[in-house]
Amino acid sequence: MRFVTIKDLRSKTAAIRKDLSADEEIVVTANGRPIALLTAVAGDNLEEELLAHRRARARAALDRTRALSRRGRDVRNANAGGGGGRGGGAQGARLGRR
Repeated sequence: MRFVTIKDLRSKTAAIRKDLSADEEIVVTANGRPIALLTAVAGDNLEEELLAHRRARARAALDRTRALSRRGRDVRNANAGGGGGRGGGAQGARLGRR
């Protein structure tokens, strides 16, 4: 798997596009962090490729949710930084909830 910066993607688009068919996947990074995945697709099976990609992302999200559930965490608040409950703490007081 190859990594390219967003800057390289802007300045070397044609070369990267040509390399994509050989590499099959290229990770685009910004500030050293991955932000996008470029994948080679054929025009005749684009919809199948998109469906497979969406299914894989949905499966990964489901697996993360199940793992959180097994650890006893509230799935609804898993990405909110914990805290649980509505209207509690300093933020709730600022919003007029007590």
